[in-house]
Amino acid sequence: VCNAGYYGADGASCSVCPTESYCAGGSSKVACVDNSLSDLGSSAASDCSCAPGYEGTPPGACTLCPEGQVCASGQATTCPSYSRAGAGASSVADCACNSGFYSTEPGGVGCTGCLADHYCAGNMSLVACPASSSSPAGTASAAGSADISSCVCNDGYYQSGASCLACPAGSYCAGGTKTGCPANANSPALATASSQCSCNSGYFADGSSCPVCPANHYCSGGGKAACTADSFSPEASSSVSDCQCNAGYAASGGSCAACAAGSYKASTGAGSCVTCTSNSYTLSAGATGCESCPAHSTAPDGSTSVSACVCNAGYYSPGFQCLPCPAGSYCSMGSKVPCYPNSDSVALSSAASACLCDEGYTGADGGICSACAAGSYKVANGSAACSQCAADKYSFDVAATAGGVCLDCPAGAVSSAGSGDLALCVCNVGYSGADGGPCSQCLAGTYKTATGSAACAECPVGKYSTAVGATSDVCEACPANSQSLVAGSSSVDACVCDMGFTGSSGACSACGWGTYKSTVGPSACTACPANRWSTTLAVTSEGGCQYCDANAQSSPGSQSVTDCKCNLGYSGTNGGSCAQCAAGTYKAVVGTGSCLPCAAGTYQDAAGASACASCPVNTDSAANAGSLAECTCDPGYTGSGGSCAQCAAGTYKDAQGPAACSSCAAGTYSDSPHQTSCTPCPVNSNSAQGASAASQCVCNGGYSGSPCQPCPEGTYCNGGVQTACPAASNSPAQSAVATDCSCLAGFTGADGSACAECPGGTYKSVSGASACLPCAADEFSGLLAVHTQAEAVIANSQCLACPANSGTQIPGYIENCTCNSGYFGVPTSCSPCPAGAWCAGGAKTPCSVGSDSSALSHLASNCSCFPGFAGAASSASCSICTGGTAKPLAGPGDCADCPSGTYSTATTDVALAPVYLGSCTACPDFAVSAPRSNGVASCQCREGYTGDNGGSCRACDTGKYKGTVGDAACATCDAGTFTTAEGSLSCQSCPANSNSPAGSHGSASCTCNVGYYGPDGGPCVPCGLGTYKDEAGSAGCTPCAANTWGGDAAATSSSQCTACQANSGSPEGSITVLNCTCDEGRAGPDCAECPAGKWCTGGETFNCTDFQDSPAGSSAQSACTCVAGYTPEYEDGNCTACPLSTYKVSQGNTSCAECPEPSLTSHVASDSLYRCACPPGTYGPLGGPCLECPAGYWCLRGAMSACSLHSTAPAGSGSRTDCLAVEGYAGPPGTEAHLCPLDHYCPGVGQVFACEAGTASSQGASTKEECLCMDGFSGPSGGPCTVCTIDEVACNVDEPDPVACVCTTGDVNLCNENAFMPFGGTDTSTCRCRAGYSGSNDAGCTLCPADSYCPGGAFIIPCPANAFAPAGEVLYTACVCNDGWYGDAGSECTECPPNKWCFSGVINDCPENSLSPAGAQKQTDCVALTGYGAAGSMPYLACKPGTYCSAGVMHDCPPGHTSPDLATSITQCTALPGYAQWSNSSDLSRSVGVCVDTLCEVGFYRGPCGFNNTGECVPCSNPELAGASYTSAGDPFDQNNCDWECDAGFTATATAGICIAGGEATIKVEFEFDGTLEGYAAQKDALVQALVESLGVEATQIEIIAVTKVEGLERLLVETHVTVPGGSEESMCALVTEKLPTTMQDNGLPPGSVVSCAAIQTEPPPEKTPLGDGTSASDTAVVIGVAAASAGVAVGVGGGVVAQVRHLRKLRRLKPDLGFGLADDPPAAVDAVQNMTRKAFENPGGGMNQDVSQGGGFSQAVNKKPVYQNPFLAGEGGAANAGDMTMQTMGEWEWDDGAVE
Repeated sequence: VCNAGYYGADGASCSVCPTESYCAGGSSKVACVDNSLSDLGSSAASDCSCAPGYEGTPPGACTLCPEGQVCASGQATTCPSYSRAGAGASSVADCACNSGFYSTEPGGVGCTGCLADHYCAGNMSLVACPASSSSPAGTASAAGSADISSCVCNDGYYQSGASCLACPAGSYCAGGTKTGCPANANSPALATASSQCSCNSGYFADGSSCPVCPANHYCSGGGKAACTADSFSPEASSSVSDCQCNAGYAASGGSCAACAAGSYKASTGAGSCVTCTSNSYTLSAGATGCESCPAHSTAPDGSTSVSACVCNAGYYSPGFQCLPCPAGSYCSMGSKVPCYPNSDSVALSSAASACLCDEGYTGADGGICSACAAGSYKVANGSAACSQCAADKYSFDVAATAGGVCLDCPAGAVSSAGSGDLALCVCNVGYSGADGGPCSQCLAGTYKTATGSAACAECPVGKYSTAVGATSDVCEACPANSQSLVAGSSSVDACVCDMGFTGSSGACSACGWGTYKSTVGPSACTACPANRWSTTLAVTSEGGCQYCDANAQSSPGSQSVTDCKCNLGYSGTNGGSCAQCAAGTYKAVVGTGSCLPCAAGTYQDAAGASACASCPVNTDSAANAGSLAECTCDPGYTGSGGSCAQCAAGTYKDAQGPAACSSCAAGTYSDSPHQTSCTPCPVNSNSAQGASAASQCVCNGGYSGSPCQPCPEGTYCNGGVQTACPAASNSPAQSAVATDCSCLAGFTGADGSACAECPGGTYKSVSGASACLPCAADEFSGLLAVHTQAEAVIANSQCLACPANSGTQIPGYIENCTCNSGYFGVPTSCSPCPAGAWCAGGAKTPCSVGSDSSALSHLASNCSCFPGFAGAASSASCSICTGGTAKPLAGPGDCADCPSGTYSTATTDVALAPVYLGSCTACPDFAVSAPRSNGVASCQCREGYTGDNGGSCRACDTGKYKGTVGDAACATCDAGTFTTAEGSLSCQSCPANSNSPAGSHGSASCTCNVGYYGPDGGPCVPCGLGTYKDEAGSAGCTPCAANTWGGDAAATSSSQCTACQANSGSPEGSITVLNCTCDEGRAGPDCAECPAGKWCTGGETFNCTDFQDSPAGSSAQSACTCVAGYTPEYEDGNCTACPLSTYKVSQGNTSCAECPEPSLTSHVASDSLYRCACPPGTYGPLGGPCLECPAGYWCLRGAMSACSLHSTAPAGSGSRTDCLAVEGYAGPPGTEAHLCPLDHYCPGVGQVFACEAGTASSQGASTKEECLCMDGFSGPSGGPCTVCTIDEVACNVDEPDPVACVCTTGDVNLCNENAFMPFGGTDTSTCRCRAGYSGSNDAGCTLCPADSYCPGGAFIIPCPANAFAPAGEVLYTACVCNDGWYGDAGSECTECPPNKWCFSGVINDCPENSLSPAGAQKQTDCVALTGYGAAGSMPYLACKPGTYCSAGVMHDCPPGHTSPDLATSITQCTALPGYAQWSNSSDLSRSVGVCVDTLCEVGFYRGPCGFNNTGECVPCSNPELAGASYTSAGDPFDQNNCDWECDAGFTATATAGICIAGGEATIKVEFEFDGTLEGYAAQKDALVQALVESLGVEATQIEIIAVTKVEGLERLLVETHVTVPGGSEESMCALVTEKLPTTMQDNGLPPGSVVSCAAIQTEPPPEKTPLGDGTSASDTAVVIGVAAASAGVAVGVGGGVVAQVRHLRKLRRLKPDLGFGLADDPPAAVDAVQNMTRKAFENPGGGMNQDVSQGGGFSQAVNKKPVYQNPFLAGEGGAANAGDMTMQTMGEWEWDDGAVE
């Protein structure tokens, strides 16, 4: 028995117990519970433990370790913070940081939030955001960014998958989003805002958009500038150099000047003006082409007028065409000579003898035919006399053929029978006019009493008439007090008021009081001037206004003498006489009043004063003082005339008056001036007469002192003699000895001794010997003046106050006291300063002459000047005003200038100054003066008046004038002038065209000059045409005599009447040569014979009706017959055009012939069988027969043309577009078809269908069954093919990859509906929903909802915004952008921008010249610009003249119509000259008008009907290029379809209208490029097609040999090689340069230009091959490079032979001397190139760069052949080897990752 830990059958060998089991011994082996383990040799259930990742304790169950925990040894442990583990984790190492956290340690230890600019998927993952992006940071406890979606691109970068790419130029990027700049704008790389977008060159800034630079402007830097006048630039021009002179203009000095007459410039551009060749001309400057001379004429080079075209022999020129000589004439040297007047001849006549007289004429047959005179007619041929017209009728028709020519005389006129001229119809009474009329009724104001041409007589001056057509004198006199001034007045309104009356229309009222009117007319009455009055009505002149009294005044218009009021200084009553106020009186008011006496103290010495003057100072007067002398001196003063002096000391004057001063009597004295009495001497004293001081009074004997007393104290008398004590001493009365004398008060000293007087300002109040004491301020003491002892005692014994009105600052004598301001005098007597002076410092100063002051004045400025005196306020002097100035007020101030019309008189007399200069005096009446006039003599008579200066002025008499101011006499008016009133300043000129004698009075003196007529006084009207007047005066004008005419107005002589030319005459008074009418049978300016095509009578020419002709000299309408192409509607009816499909070949009234069936004409009025052309779908010559067009051809205008390659048409096809592509080919109708494109099938007849989704086809497929299921799809041929779903693929993938997997099926029977079991599945738990469904097997799988996709399982993934998908979609590519949005399938959708349309996620450009709003969903949302439309297919083109565009469709105007540029309605189609205007019911056939419709010369066709009124021949303009010539004229006649053929040596190409000489050239073309591979592929094919169409070559003759992206620009430079069999390349280069830019645009290419077109010249073969001796390696390199490039062979360094050999036939053409037949043996060509290359490397030579190690580069070889450059396009990178130096630019290249060819 086996031991524990082993097991086996009893007696057999024992095996160790295996793991995951335990063995108790014996044969027992028990498995551990599920998910548990045990070691080898385990013997008990307890030896089992749960496996790692499970928890539990066996034999209990072991369960899966839950998420977020780890289980080892059966125990569950939680992961570290912010980490977790998946279910079943068995170790802490299985713990990983949560999303948004990271750690640098394993096992989830130390997990922290993700760093900024990083994202953390969990565990230890810390991934930096892609370059140029950022993300937010986490924290220790908060998660950061968890995945790359949190990384947002920085501004200037945008999100592209998982990368942030630098914002490219042309965009700006913010928030990770890239936004393109507006259309036509660009930006620098890394732009972050729209403001960094700037408009491209050729576009200009307009708000937020960059519209294309409009035509005729150029735009750069966002600005827009206009081209100069007469120049043009296309849209999107970016430089002033793009402005090219318009056709007809050439560059001249920076602007465009018009080509001179005789030259032209046909197209816009830089070309020069070209001189017109012979037989052509231009009519004006600025021509774009030369007009051809008319057929059958010639002209020299540079002709500037059609008149330079001279008719050939056998033709004549009636104007601007040369015609065969017609019937009725004979022709020689280009001139046509008509038959004699009034006769006819057959066409091509050569002599006058065939001319026979017509109706209306009489005379011998074959002779001169005389016309029936005017006033007669003849209705039949022959020699019968002419019949007369009846009375009151006339006929000026000569050769009249019917009585209907006799016309009624004009209204108001009569005539006699047989009147042969309108002039014989004379105006009836009451009518006037020239003989022959028209006769006008006599106007109001006139009348006529007799028949004839006399004028109606005018009502005379002073009368008028309102009657019209008056037959007698019905003139009425004007109303009272009015008159008419001119004869012929037609209304009472012409009656104007006489002088003294005013009003209108004859209603005249007298001028009222105070007014007058001196003229005749409606003017108002004039007020009498100032100082005049009138009480009379109807005064006729100013002289009728009475003057006021000389010393009175009145206002203008005064109506009574009482309005005259006495002036200032004059007394009297209003209206009476005014007396001057006498001296001593005055009157201060205007008007009634008496003179007042001057007041006392005043005087007035002048009469007529308005005020009195004050007497001078120290004088006075009694009332009524009449002179200054009456102002007498006051007491104490003496003098006369107002000048008074004060009486001196010792004298006196005690009375008023002029008396002298008296001496003081004896015993009296006066010791001061201006005393009125003398003082008696003291008692006991006496004095002599005239004593002037008290000291002159001598004491009597026994007395002493002053006054004399008995010997007083202070003296002593001895013996009767009084001896005074010593000075200033005193003694008792009657003292006898000196010692009795003691110093008195006021004196000091010893007794008996001399006593000193106390000094001034001190005192001593007691007698004795004491000292003197000082006085106080404002006190004084002592005397300086002589004084008595008593005075001294008094003066010095005390201090006294200064006298009244005085004071002192320093005590002293009384003299130290000075008078206060405003006072004067000695200190002891300060008197108030009187008026007229000013006082200061005790002194009194009189005011200066002419000034005064008020009392107590103390300043000089207190003196103010009198009126008439001037002085400044700060000045003490006043000066008398000068003459011509005045000062009316007292006080300071200047004298003012007297104004114009006044004066003042200069004076030096002070007394007169206020009178003469105190105011300005008005000049006498009618006198004026200048400002500042001095004296009355300055007043001069004004204009129109004369008189002495300063005197009275009188008005100039009528007929005289005075235009200046002064005393000059009045001048007499010159001849031709006059005055109408007195006082005229100038003479009026006589009315125009009249004159008068010198000194004329009134306008009636003016009489009309010769050549003019009218009443005296005018107006004078020029004699009318046809009249003259040879004498001055009021007589009328004389009419010119019959058979003359006067063409001059105002003729002065009969010599100015001109005689009519020969063979013509005119009535009397004829005014123009047109009044001279040709004699019968003649017409025109020279009265020549009537020309062919017309008939003439009475001097007038009448045209034959439309589409008729007649022989020369025809006189009747019956000579006019229908021209070729026209037939009469009925006998003698109008000519109508031959209908369509008929013709008539000659002139006459025959019928039109039918065209042979089925031919027809394209115009009415056909004139030849050869106008009958085969209709579309048939072919044959003009005139027939016509055959049906065979299948494979199309037939138009009789010509049969084969359909293009790989296309066919049914029999009877009549248009190129009937040719449709055959099976397996595609292309637009009428063009060469190409193989059916990939993934399409073409069943024929031009149809192209796309293969169904999931299928594909090769080129050339013709049936749907050729569309086979692609890899990853399954289904029948032609579809439908479905994508392999996830349950059908034999690969274990989470996402379906139908292309890589094989469609197989798993076991689906176990799964529910729409679920499947993936590969390897075993039970239903593995079932998942099929692709296109979502959910679970248990809950059910539902169809994936619309606008989302479901890759299988539970996923439902929504489509991007603005995208849709149908329900049940599997892949993201099923999400397609909504219409109006664009983007790749499954990618972000962007709203369709303006001017685009977006459908099924694809963005498309609107057709050219159309616009759409943002979000447009279909092409029809693109609306054509106004005036643009599509002519069958895109693009929209501008409607040109002859078309109109409506709703985006271009329509042709009706035939014969044109329209303005950009017309939008058929109503803008207007008929060309000669065509009828279109209407809904009008006939739109051609040639509705007068047209010549014969075929033109070869190479010409007729222009529009009516062109120059003839349908002139003009050159065909269907292309005639170098190497081709026209072979026919345009046929039909007005079709620009001249046949042509190529000249010898030139070849017609596949494109109609082109002949080229052939050649071989390299052509470089540059155009814009959108930077994408798809754009390049499309543009490459379009360029080849444009070259095909431009040159007319096969596509196989064009090879693109190099494509280069122009550095720095989104432009491609494409180099092509073109071969055309023939001789040279000049014509090919000229052709491609001219046509390629246009055909490029027609093929959808952006604007491009031919950069160069250079010949590839064939070099002569050298003596040895290029590989032989004498050939340098550089030559070899060039040869090999050109050969290899041309053969399409790429040779790498050591790289062996490359993959392809193309167009080997070209190599022989390029270098025929290579010595081997490359085209016949391609491998040999490759070997030869390799061998030559190897030799070149072995011996490089030639100085070429030998370094070829740089990938993607190349070395430039010697430029002996054109250098070819291989493309470097978007998605293409340089390969590891450079351009091999012998291969020039052919570095190997390969596609970048993600790019697909």
